[in-house]
Amino acid sequence: MFKLLQDYSAQRRAGLDPVFARDRLPEVSGIECWQDALSVTGPLPVQEARTVR
Repeated sequence: MFKLLQDYSAQRRAGLDPVFARDRLPEVSGIECWQDALSVTGPLPVQEARTVR
């Protein structure tokens, strides 16, 4: 539980929107609902270039 809080605090200090994912804390076990960070946050959106006429 304390490792989760420490990770949350570190993410906040870094200016991030905290994400709890098993790949951030591989030493923590017994949590069945975690996914990897990409599954939680999704891929970054890609903006299409617009042609200026």
